[in-house]
Amino acid sequence: MHPVILRVSSFTIYSWGLMIAVGFELAILYFFFSIKKEQLPLNFILNLIIGIIVFSIVGARILHVLMHLPYYMLYPLRIIRLWEGGMTLQGGLIFSISFSIYYIKTRHLPLDKIADCAAPAIAFGLSVGRIGCFLNGCCYGVPSNFGFVFPRGSPAGEVFPGQTLFPTQLIS
Repeated sequence: MHPVILRVSSFTIYSWGLMIAVGFELAILYFFFSIKKEQLPLNFILNLIIGIIVFSIVGARILHVLMHLPYYMLYPLRIIRLWEGGMTLQGGLIFSISFSIYYIKTRHLPLDKIADCAAPAIAFGLSVGRIGCFLNGCCYGVPSNFGFVFPRGSPAGEVFPGQTLFPTQLIS
């Protein structure tokens, strides 16, 4: 649909990356302000947020590499080339949630209250990120009589040329 937001010479801002970053930032801000009401130590909150960021990126990359292992076995140095793309949402969620549970439990803090603050933040962040998927055209949706026709050149437009697709990524 609109995979590139801005291109100046060799500098490019992609819609997917921008929306993921915006979604992540908005989720963190929502979580930060809602968790402050629980009167937990500030250093705990900041360390938790930093850990979530790191484990989200690492987990998203690890799962992507595992899903494309034959390719990365041939080109192992490309594993660290994050700027070339290749992250999987589920890996980021698995790693960041696992880290969060471990970190909260080892600090003997209330997991239920923290999870109550995190759940809407995660949902909000994911919804913004899914707009990036739609703009990028990488999540095709499903063939339908109602929806959008992705332009040629987009991933969905190449797989389903001229086909009307319902954008399930916007409602998932």
